[in-house]
Amino acid sequence: MALAGPAVAAHAETTAESVVVNDTFETGSTAGWAPAAGAETIAVSAAQARTGTKSLLVTGRTATYMGASRTLTDAVKPGERYRLSVWLRLAAGEGSGRLNTTSITDGTQYASLGAASVTDAGWTEIAATITLPPSFTSYRFKIEGDAGLDYHVDDVTLTQLPPPPPVQQDIPSLKDVYQGKFLIGAAVKTPHLTGPVSELLGKHFNSITAEYQMKWSNVEPTEGKYSWADSDRLVAYAKANGMMVRGHTFVWHQGVPGWLFNHPVTGAPLTNSPADQQILLNRMKTHITTVMQRYGDDIPVWDIVNEAIDTKQADGYRHSRWYEILGPDYIAKAFEYAHAAVPTAKLYYNDYETEFTFKAVPVYNMLKDLIARGVPVSGIGHQMHLTMFNPTPKQVDDALNLFATLGIDQAITELDVGVSSRDLALPTVSDDLLVQQGYYYKRLYEVFSAHADDLVSVTTWGIYDAQTWLRGWPMKRAEAPRFFDDDLQAKPAYWGVVDPTRLPKEPKITMWDQCKNGGWVYFVEKYTNEGECVAANAPR
Repeated sequence: MALAGPAVAAHAETTAESVVVNDTFETGSTAGWAPAAGAETIAVSAAQARTGTKSLLVTGRTATYMGASRTLTDAVKPGERYRLSVWLRLAAGEGSGRLNTTSITDGTQYASLGAASVTDAGWTEIAATITLPPSFTSYRFKIEGDAGLDYHVDDVTLTQLPPPPPVQQDIPSLKDVYQGKFLIGAAVKTPHLTGPVSELLGKHFNSITAEYQMKWSNVEPTEGKYSWADSDRLVAYAKANGMMVRGHTFVWHQGVPGWLFNHPVTGAPLTNSPADQQILLNRMKTHITTVMQRYGDDIPVWDIVNEAIDTKQADGYRHSRWYEILGPDYIAKAFEYAHAAVPTAKLYYNDYETEFTFKAVPVYNMLKDLIARGVPVSGIGHQMHLTMFNPTPKQVDDALNLFATLGIDQAITELDVGVSSRDLALPTVSDDLLVQQGYYYKRLYEVFSAHADDLVSVTTWGIYDAQTWLRGWPMKRAEAPRFFDDDLQAKPAYWGVVDPTRLPKEPKITMWDQCKNGGWVYFVEKYTNEGECVAANAPR
């Protein structure tokens, strides 16, 4: 399909890629790998293998930062782009847990590359696209995560990617287009602060959110021992480039270190006894106060509590460890501690699916109650992980109208617009889908603009398509939810919010059109009225 002008091309052509690391462990060697902290044990094992007959087994991990480390200094070049793929499986009997990959540049600069829930029942991939800094003396990555987990590693590949085309400088800046309405934000990882991605970020965005760097498990992996490198670098970058920083996030049921809910002396899980409650409250207060006072006015906005509502529960609250130990009052306490730490900061509650009535109403009622009690809630953060089929822009408008009656600020905090429904796996993303996505974004930003009086920022969960989490959740599939494609070039989604006259005629594609063109429907019971597509179902 010919689009309206070269700037809206869906995907640029790429040249050949080159595999520079391919660790299968079939020779029995651990060459290149070492214990990350020194006390762990790594060895080639025949107990599990994703391909072949062997993998790397990592044992003896007593802390979250421990694991296996792979040196890459001699395999990579400064300023180049690479795709890292690591396959992980927990050792037999470990059940399930969370592991993540972290890069280490020059021994002191840490950056989270990706994370995943991993089990002992199958293999899970963590993949990331990496842009190396312009200069460095050493570069490696490690696999860490929940303390105590033994795990297998297999089929580790590092692929050098061709350089992207130059960042387009002859197109309007998103932040300039929406100047005077709301800030244009993006969630970023540390590697995005250098190279072409940084150039794209600086041109179009005036607000940034740390995707992982400021979550509790990254900042305070061990009680009382803080890791500031990533968050300090993010704040310094924002100040140098005239950007606002949105702090994300303190109190969440994920992204917290394993020690947080255990007794400091016995190591036993905390209970809801008064003594144990005080331990957890002290930890919450200390962490929030320490982090917020370090940055003060440099981070004027914080997501204090994240995803505390669960509509499946009778009382409407997520029964997280926070809730089990402290009851629902932990929410108010978090806001009170944050306000005491930095009284000028804007303090937000952040959640997903607030665009739907079933979730919006309980979140609204909780916030209304907190505000009535004098709890210092400044705003509501709508994550808005959407698809272009659901919700409608009208539903988004209705939700923003509802929350506007609370009299607090609103922000869109984690926006992406998938080109398929959540239960559909597409083999490819067509140009027609990208154009239709452009029209969805157009209508969505028209709604946002109509709420500019109380909507202070609109943040996308990432900058360009290659980094999207939607390519791995809830299944592996083709996805392209952002304004910029894998090569950092503007897509129809960009033109939909900048200049919709540049879009071609709108196609009309349904989920069923996608299914009949090769998509996999995962929850067939919803679609039995469309029998011709049932055959496309694939095992989940």
